[in-house]
Amino acid sequence: LVETAEDFGDPYTAMMRDVGDLAKQGLAGKAQARQVLADMEKLGITPNEDTFVAYMHVLIKAAKHRMGGANDGEEVLKMMEARALSIPDNMYTLLVTYLSRVAPFRAAVTFQRGLNVLALMKDRGVKPNLYFYSSLVSLAAKTAEEPPPPATRFLQGLGVIEGMRKAGVQPDVVCYNALLAAAVRCPATSLDDGYWIMDEMGHVPVRPD
Repeated sequence: LVETAEDFGDPYTAMMRDVGDLAKQGLAGKAQARQVLADMEKLGITPNEDTFVAYMHVLIKAAKHRMGGANDGEEVLKMMEARALSIPDNMYTLLVTYLSRVAPFRAAVTFQRGLNVLALMKDRGVKPNLYFYSSLVSLAAKTAEEPPPPATRFLQGLGVIEGMRKAGVQPDVVCYNALLAAAVRCPATSLDDGYWIMDEMGHVPVRPD
């Protein structure tokens, strides 16, 4: 008989969330989250989907303090798949959010990796939502330029905006603010690009911050 986290009222997922609270303060990260998993499996308890969602939140919060590796997010999905757990739809958004958080200090994190997550979602029949696209635009704004050809942060972010529109998802103020951030960080853009973004915002029910 294989026991799961649910059989124990899921105290370990609660413990993982406690680790997340510490990570928010920069006092914990991947090592502490992995220890919770190790303690569970040492007792013969199988982590569930909620446990790994909480794990990913630990990584995201720790990344604000420049803690985390370039591949830590993808490793969470691999761990779930190794345990034959289903991947919740929101996990893909959390993964891209993590990538956007570590991109400023992990050069190995590229915009293409975010696009790879999008392709994986489509292969699995998962429809990206507004939160996913917002995270993807944010990733475009924070990753390094990727030649060849010259792919600017701004054009990458703009491509996401156009893609979400085609998918029937209306960009919101978070998306446009991320696109503005991409324009600011890209030397190839001009003040006119910023004004163009503001003009675009005026054509949709979005009020600039």
